[in-house]
Amino acid sequence: MKTPKLPSYRKHSSGQARVTLNGKDKLLGPYGSHESKQEYKRVVAEWLASGKSTSFDVPAHQLLIGEMLVQYVKHCKTYYGTHRASEYYQIKPAMSALKKLYSATPVVEFGPKQFKAVREHLCSEGDRSRKYINRLGERIRRIFRWAAGEGLAPASVAADIGMVPPLKAGRCSLRETSGRTPVSEEVVEATLAHLSRTVGDMVRFQLLTGCRPGEVCSLTPGMIDRTEDVWQINLNKHKTAWRGKKRVIYVSKAAQNVLSRYLFRGPDECCFSPKEATKERLEQAKSARTTPLSCGNKAGTNKKKNPIRTPGDFYRTGTYANAILKGCEKAFPPPEEIEKDEAKVKAWTKEHAWSPNQLRHTFATKIRKEYGLEVASVLLGHSEMEVTQIYAEADKSKAIDAVRRLG
Repeated sequence: MKTPKLPSYRKHSSGQARVTLNGKDKLLGPYGSHESKQEYKRVVAEWLASGKSTSFDVPAHQLLIGEMLVQYVKHCKTYYGTHRASEYYQIKPAMSALKKLYSATPVVEFGPKQFKAVREHLCSEGDRSRKYINRLGERIRRIFRWAAGEGLAPASVAADIGMVPPLKAGRCSLRETSGRTPVSEEVVEATLAHLSRTVGDMVRFQLLTGCRPGEVCSLTPGMIDRTEDVWQINLNKHKTAWRGKKRVIYVSKAAQNVLSRYLFRGPDECCFSPKEATKERLEQAKSARTTPLSCGNKAGTNKKKNPIRTPGDFYRTGTYANAILKGCEKAFPPPEEIEKDEAKVKAWTKEHAWSPNQLRHTFATKIRKEYGLEVASVLLGHSEMEVTQIYAEADKSKAIDAVRRLG
């Protein structure tokens, strides 16, 4: 692989040495002198460290917020990646509001008043919750902290907007969210009857191990250590890997029984495949066919020649969640009396739907109740038990029983 060509050390018409970066000449001192060559090395090193930024060497008081955002987008794509669940997509609404209101504003002129204006603009766009607006606000602060660390903005800008407190509950008109709660095993069982075997087994595996949706979607046979009676899955990529944390999923005998049928494949192939689920669905439809094969359409004749989407080799978290949502709609159809009221049907569907993230909460609550908070913390992969308390609901029955005894 060829080494990228660096901007050359050249002679300027004035007799000084020069280097051209982003189309602009930078004078380095008398051509051929030791000092000019040292200056050349320093300038090029700083330019490379900036990621060959188009804003390199632009004075902070001249750099516009729009120019800063261009550099931050490049940073996000490299640092976070561009998959749909990455921070690159999560931060887009914040960057869009900044660009819309202050693209042509110098970075040094951005302060608490401008931060509040951007936050107010975010509040006016759609039905956003208070917690979500606060998360977007923190992402805006992160942009300016990054800019300060890259020398694109004074540290005082990040410090000043950091003094603006987040929106408080009950002190603003934004709606509140209740947060995720456990889903009852009875509801899960009713939904399972309307899911494909593959998606159903993903749900069962989550319910038995407490793993995250992304972890079950990316699971491969090569990750699994099957030397002991309790299998262990060591994940290299997981939510807190960037913090140097380890994540181990412990697989019980019941979870092993669910997983076993998906291990007959390559070590790096995902266990749960949409292709297999689709194939299984088509085979079931074929076996349930009542029309004789000599009559009606032949199997496969109604396929699209060039479909926009085809089943992949692995589930994405969004695809997995959508499959569960469709199962919920079949398991809990709206009553006949509200079928013609679109708003009521929408509310009914939302009330009776659950997401794969809730399975982790269900597992956490069950383990905490039977074995305590410390065991739940280990099985969930939390280094701090305070985090586990967010997932595991306290056993209220013990508290109520204690009050009865006191009474």
